[in-house]
Amino acid sequence: MIILPDGPLWDVPFQALQPRPNHYLIEDVAISYAPSLSVLSDTLRRGAQRSSGFPSLLALGDPATSSAERLPEAERQVRQIQKLNGREHSLVVTGAAAIEEMFKADAGRYAVVHVASHAILDDASPMYSHVLLAATPSGHEDGMLEAREMMDLDLHAEMVVLSACETARGEAVAGEGITGMLWAMFVAGSPTMVASLWRVESASTSELMIEFHRQWLQNRRGHVRFAKASAMRTAALKLIAMPRYAHPFYWAGFIVAGSPL
Repeated sequence: MIILPDGPLWDVPFQALQPRPNHYLIEDVAISYAPSLSVLSDTLRRGAQRSSGFPSLLALGDPATSSAERLPEAERQVRQIQKLNGREHSLVVTGAAAIEEMFKADAGRYAVVHVASHAILDDASPMYSHVLLAATPSGHEDGMLEAREMMDLDLHAEMVVLSACETARGEAVAGEGITGMLWAMFVAGSPTMVASLWRVESASTSELMIEFHRQWLQNRRGHVRFAKASAMRTAALKLIAMPRYAHPFYWAGFIVAGSPL
């Protein structure tokens, strides 16, 4: 099921709706989102073009920042994802090395980009919403990767994952979808974004993300048609089956947007 929300419907986690008591929609169908039909058409085309070949991964986790607490679960998250992809196919950078300047220089060379960090939503100016990375020692970059800067990236990735709080939020523009980090990564060249609707919890997010990557790689090798959306569905179902994380707060915050292929 591909959903094209408008206005306040961007705040609705459709995957957590219950078509009948105690049964979530995601238990019946894989779900993805798109800002508009034109964006969906474009991302489907670009997603299909990039769906061959084994992916290479760039993952940044738990960057050392001066303005936010460290995220040990984020480092575990990217290390586990690296194991799934294989060290020969991936580069993982954490702590003080996860600098904004490196990300801007290198992100365009990878097929999958994954960032596990803090994110700050700017309700007043969504294009100033940003992901926190480590600052460049020289001071050339401040460590705040803003949505307006994301738009200038030249990405060739078939998927960007922003594993952080409220990365799918922004300003809902009538008929055009939503501005902010989600839109910026589409403009930068990625046909698929995985982003969050609310302030997510670190441990459950890591469980969801690790399982998402595991399932996506399996779906890709098995030529599953909607590999990314199906992977998110399977990852969510795993958390639903865990009493600790069964509540939608833990698994429904992340969406696949753009191409579900």
